[in-house]
Amino acid sequence: MITNLSENIRTFIAANINDTILNEIGKAQEHLENIDCDVKWVKTTNVHLTLKFLGENKSNIYDLKKENKKENISFDKTDIEILKALNEDGRVKIIDIANNLKANPETVLYKLKRLQKEDVIIGNRIQFNMSKFGFHYSLILLNIKNMNKEKEKNLIQFFRKHLFINSYGLFLNNPNCFFQVFHKTEEELRNTLIDFEKLMDNTSYEIDIIPLMERETEEINTLPFY
Repeated sequence: MITNLSENIRTFIAANINDTILNEIGKAQEHLENIDCDVKWVKTTNVHLTLKFLGENKSNIYDLKKENKKENISFDKTDIEILKALNEDGRVKIIDIANNLKANPETVLYKLKRLQKEDVIIGNRIQFNMSKFGFHYSLILLNIKNMNKEKEKNLIQFFRKHLFINSYGLFLNNPNCFFQVFHKTEEELRNTLIDFEKLMDNTSYEIDIIPLMERETEEINTLPFY
């Protein structure tokens, strides 16, 4: 839970990418690493796909309540300024942060280690424009009738193993299920839907297929401190 910050929160929905796509991204990254340019590459396991930018929401948020722990994580002004600096440039030097804050570099280092220890800073992520690799992506929304634990288990196994499905979700409301398909051709999408139909067998369900078009790049602020 977060309290006492009277500023806007910019929110968005992101999805993980399956191992098949990550492997392709990894190969492309290995090729690009041979190019002489000032780029800091991150692990492909940190790659994600932004599905929708939700906008800005007013909130009075300040303290984060850490999951499965009773105590709150409190931030002072210096903590917030450090996070802002990292949000603007993930490769910023500690000495530069210290100079801007007029603080001791040892203090900044101590606070960074604390933020990492408390899982506030969990790493860096890089996003790729998958259309540059020749992929399209489609969102499949489903309302599956008489959903139960066995069906959920079978769906999860299917989603995780399928070559062209990179993310999925199960919900209580309608639609109660979605999955996203990365595909280079309409045939790959069609075959994926045929595989899903075989899995459902005699189960009744409603389906909506939404082609997700490439949208204009949006600058997303991932911190709730602005």
